[in-house]
Amino acid sequence: MIDRLLSDLRLGLRALRRRPGFTAIAVLMLALGIGANTAIFSVVNGVLLKPLPYAAPDRLVDVAHVNPRESLRNGFFSPSDLEDLQRNAPQFASIAGYFYSPGLGMLNLAGDGEPVRVQAAWVGGTFFGTLGMTPLLGRGITVEHDDPGQARVTVLSEGLWRARYAARADIVGRTLMIDGEPFVVIGVMPRRFQYPGRDVELWMPVSLLGEDNMGPLTRDNRWLSAIARLDPSVTPEAARSRTDAFLASLAARHPETNAGWTSAELTPLLDEVTAAARTPLLVLLGAVGLVLLIASANLANLLLARASGRGRELAVRAALGAGRARLGTQILTENLSLVLLGGGLGVLLSFWGVDLIVAFARDQLPRPDEVAISPVVLGFGLGVTLLTGLLASLLPALRASAAQPLEALREGARAGTGPVRQRARSLLVITETALAVVLLISSMLMVRSVWRLMQVDPGFDARQVLALNVSVPGHRFDGPTALADYRERLLARLRELPGVVAVGGTKTSPLGAGGEPLSGWTLRTAGGADVPFEPEGGAFFVSPDYFRALGTRVLAGREYHARDAELEGETLPLIVNQAAARRYWPAGNALGQRVAAGETAFEIVGVVQDVRTDGLARTAPPAFYVLWALAPRVSLHVFLRTAAVPETLIPAVRAAVRDFDAELPIGSLQPLPALVAADIAQPRLLATLLGTFAGMAVLLAALGIYGVIAYAVTLRSHEIGVRMALGALRRDVVVMVVGQALRIAGLGTALGLLGALASTRVLTGLLHGVSATDPLTFAAVPLLLLAVAAIAAAVPARRAVRLDPMTAFRND
Repeated sequence: MIDRLLSDLRLGLRALRRRPGFTAIAVLMLALGIGANTAIFSVVNGVLLKPLPYAAPDRLVDVAHVNPRESLRNGFFSPSDLEDLQRNAPQFASIAGYFYSPGLGMLNLAGDGEPVRVQAAWVGGTFFGTLGMTPLLGRGITVEHDDPGQARVTVLSEGLWRARYAARADIVGRTLMIDGEPFVVIGVMPRRFQYPGRDVELWMPVSLLGEDNMGPLTRDNRWLSAIARLDPSVTPEAARSRTDAFLASLAARHPETNAGWTSAELTPLLDEVTAAARTPLLVLLGAVGLVLLIASANLANLLLARASGRGRELAVRAALGAGRARLGTQILTENLSLVLLGGGLGVLLSFWGVDLIVAFARDQLPRPDEVAISPVVLGFGLGVTLLTGLLASLLPALRASAAQPLEALREGARAGTGPVRQRARSLLVITETALAVVLLISSMLMVRSVWRLMQVDPGFDARQVLALNVSVPGHRFDGPTALADYRERLLARLRELPGVVAVGGTKTSPLGAGGEPLSGWTLRTAGGADVPFEPEGGAFFVSPDYFRALGTRVLAGREYHARDAELEGETLPLIVNQAAARRYWPAGNALGQRVAAGETAFEIVGVVQDVRTDGLARTAPPAFYVLWALAPRVSLHVFLRTAAVPETLIPAVRAAVRDFDAELPIGSLQPLPALVAADIAQPRLLATLLGTFAGMAVLLAALGIYGVIAYAVTLRSHEIGVRMALGALRRDVVVMVVGQALRIAGLGTALGLLGALASTRVLTGLLHGVSATDPLTFAAVPLLLLAVAAIAAAVPARRAVRLDPMTAFRND
């Protein structure tokens, strides 16, 4: 048995060497399909399937506090609510709170070189124990460390430890200066520990965040995220039921702050970490699967043509006693050798493909360091290769085993001229075309979605603007007045730079984060009564020149003046966005209206256009813009509108900041359009990859159409010769040949449209401004595929009209 198999393999390899052109095309086609599938699966495996690197990761859940009545699902707890839950939650082996806000939790780290900005997360004392990962050095923050008034401690990431401190073994116990305060290093977490974000470089006790940082520590000020480890004896459903019951009782005890906040959502931690990437990655995996199916169909067509050319050889072997099973096994073994060559090359290409994907998509992928060609991925590649070989070889093997010796040996008999074989090849091409249509429609929908996103007005003019991010050293100042003066002097220094037109500042960056969820707002009604309300978009604390620096249009009233920052008078000026004006003053009379925040009264003096705060794909919620002198913040985003090309001012801005304060590190300094581009980086990457796979699919479909039509011209050479001898025009022959291609492509396109109507619905959540059944896309793709089919048939048609009738008669 083994000897026979080895013999068949040797015969197959010799046959492949005799036809190098056929072999090269087939191997390359398979390598691209298998390589793309293996590369994408390695990403899916590393991001979505591989368990988190924590103890018993399947028992870890994200716990979100929600208000079903008001559809409020930001998921945050107030510190008091979380403390009560921790004391009354036997369904959890442990539960921990933390605060993490990318870009906002930036701290100044001084010493050991130039001061730098580092991303921090503030965690409760049970945080590291809940996740269950052993520190690389020292230990994590414990309950004792998290008690208010205890020594200031921090845990470093392995990346910061190696980059900043050269992996010094004595780092534990060392004192670092963070935001001007001494902190003792108590541990280093390994590189694989990347929670709650892979950009976190420091973990600090959450007890350090008081009212100065987060506002009043009341039950209605919710800002803490929570994770939990389920008790081994409790199911997730039971844990949620018990948590809901406790939160409902808590709402009953505190109706003034917790009314409606009666539920929790428990999500497996892996699902929470990978939520944003799950659908795009599964879409890509489906797309490359379609490419591989198309490649398999094309390979089957090539193998059918090859088997047809070997009809006489197989018939002779059958006449000499070879059984059908023997002939089928031989063909299957020979084809398998071809597929293994293509699969081996595809797996090699996947190593390069994985590196390329991770390099381009690192910022858009959660857990990019987990993506690698692992034994699981190699097993997937082998399985895909064998399955592809089976699918592509099955039909040729069945045809070979059904060879009729007498018919094949008859003089003048043609191998493969039967209508059944031609129909089989046409059916394969129809299938290819249908799959290509599904892919092409999907990619065009994503491209149109990205185009629509690029046309969205973000609410500001990013051209000619530099974005600077720093963290003001608040520890140096006695109070908010001194802190505000420091910020104003920094902005004044930047205004002096040549080419700077306007400078504005705020705590957060557009597209990057919403406003602060301040409580205690009241709305003065026409009758003089004060009605409590809370702006959905929160409050933004801005400098007077903020709107001019960003290029945000004032739609009514005025923008802030420099004298407004003096905060004189009993009523202070306030600017709202258009969404707030529509929501709270639908009659269009927002100007002059009165609102209050606690004891501070405001009068609306201006309405500005909506600025997208949660990304281009989301509309701007109602937002209030408050002068930042009222509540100075240490996190500072500065925007410089320039008369020159923004990039040319980067050295001057760096020098100005350094001259102003040598100990003030710059977190980032880049043109504002780069932030806009980063916001659509993920959908643009998805559109690019889908477009690449769709291009491969269309190319493969075109090759399939070309192969079938060329083969049909060969089979019909006698018929074409007779037609031309009887006076048929060349145009008639071209119409006949191209018409056959269009019929095949038309059938495939019709099936593909039906498939796309069903399959593209999975893209709904990824599309912006485009329907999953967009009529323009569904009309354009068939036209494109039919044009491709006509082009693919052009070469066989040209060959047909050049046939010499006498030659055709002689060869028949």
